[in-house]
Amino acid sequence: VAAIAGTPGATWMAATGREQPGTAAYGIALLSRYPADDWQVVRLPRVPIRFPMYLRGPNRVQIVNEEPRAAAIARLQTPVGPLTVANTHLSFVPGWNRRQLRMLMRDLRGFPGPHVL
Repeated sequence: VAAIAGTPGATWMAATGREQPGTAAYGIALLSRYPADDWQVVRLPRVPIRFPMYLRGPNRVQIVNEEPRAAAIARLQTPVGPLTVANTHLSFVPGWNRRQLRMLMRDLRGFPGPHVL
């Protein structure tokens, strides 16, 4: 699931899922040895403003944009029965990552259990 289209640290934008094949993109993956009956992508909210971030190096504080985040949710058929699995990479911004996690947990309630996040 692409979260970003383009090159991080250079020119990029939030991925929409409609990017052309072969274009630069990166994001997350959900791998399973068990077949998936169904899956979907959830786009997580990002920090709506640029903010200062401490980085190592001579220019220690830089103003940055938060990168887009996504989650992949799949319904897997396992030997012990169906299982809903969600995978994501939450924001590194304290507090904002908790907001994203709460949203994802709320969305998971709409899927049959048991759940693994």
